[in-house]
Amino acid sequence: MNWMLIGFCVLLVVFHGSEVWFVHSYNPEQLSRGSLLVTPPYLAVLAMAVIEYQVELRYLPKLKQLDWLAIIGLAMAVLGDTVRKTAIITAGRHFTHVIAEEKRDGHALVQTGIYRFLRHPGYAGWLLWAVGMHVLLLNPVSTLITVVAGWRFLRTRVRYEEAKLREFFPGLYDAYRERTPTFIPFIGDDHAGARAFGHPERDRSKARTTRR
Repeated sequence: MNWMLIGFCVLLVVFHGSEVWFVHSYNPEQLSRGSLLVTPPYLAVLAMAVIEYQVELRYLPKLKQLDWLAIIGLAMAVLGDTVRKTAIITAGRHFTHVIAEEKRDGHALVQTGIYRFLRHPGYAGWLLWAVGMHVLLLNPVSTLITVVAGWRFLRTRVRYEEAKLREFFPGLYDAYRERTPTFIPFIGDDHAGARAFGHPERDRSKARTTRR
């Protein structure tokens, strides 16, 4: 087992183990097996990644010799998980894995810390981590699948969650959303992101609920 596969396994354990630990720390009443964030489709992608790695290592060994690219993937994964965990620590009890359907007592819109500069930092961090994991293995196929599947998942989830946040914080969330980008490309009508990148504002609508 070379350093890429070892790094992949270590980062998996750290990511999922820390997710459970943070749920236990901030929302112990919500702690469950689901706190691991492991689903059958997710396990299928992981299995595919390992199989792809082994097949390409055998039949395309030169592809697995791009250490500089693997190091970039490692950096992406570490940075992504750091961004996500920073979001969790900043939001505390307001960060949950499940989108709230009703406004809870004490439910607040977090706009400080990393949320001041980035909307949905938990989602952005997760996507960067997930893509980086497959870049680390130098897997072109699973990297592409993760980019497409991850983006589609976030687009749907963010639109729904932001609809709930508008309902919970009328006016306040729209103002926050208008000035704070997600930096997740084409995730919706991200006016703040469009301005940050110098693009004209686009229309389309989005959605989101617990701080992520």
